[in-house]
Amino acid sequence: MSNTLSKIRQRASQTGESQMLEKETKDTLAMKRAKAAEPLLSAFREIQNEFVKIDLLKQIWPDDFDRRNDRLAGLVTEQLGGAQYPHGIKFLVPGGFRSFSVDISSDGNLCYTSAREPHSGRAQYISFQNEEQWMDFFYKTMAYILEV
Repeated sequence: MSNTLSKIRQRASQTGESQMLEKETKDTLAMKRAKAAEPLLSAFREIQNEFVKIDLLKQIWPDDFDRRNDRLAGLVTEQLGGAQYPHGIKFLVPGGFRSFSVDISSDGNLCYTSAREPHSGRAQYISFQNEEQWMDFFYKTMAYILEV
């Protein structure tokens, strides 16, 4: 076998190994995020069938609010992270979206965030120091949204 061909095979082997390692790392981080988001997702499952305030529905859909789903689950636009490794939820709110998610910071630590994404303009992000503060903000947001 020629020297060139053996070097090519060695590179191909290294590329395949690095891709497998990268996928494993990505899956591990996704599982870590999903596990950290479980309190949020569990809380959401408990309240997903609660009624949304009518005034809020009127602000989101002024012309046909009465034909829309009036439960909290009707405001969910996306389960962040997908079905296999969910790490957050994105809700439709007046003027845009509100999301709650768990991210991984550049140093590898968990980062609890919430974002307000208007239909036009820049998104506003809030980072929380811990899960308790993040969940407290979620409860405060739900108190604004739900008819309780």
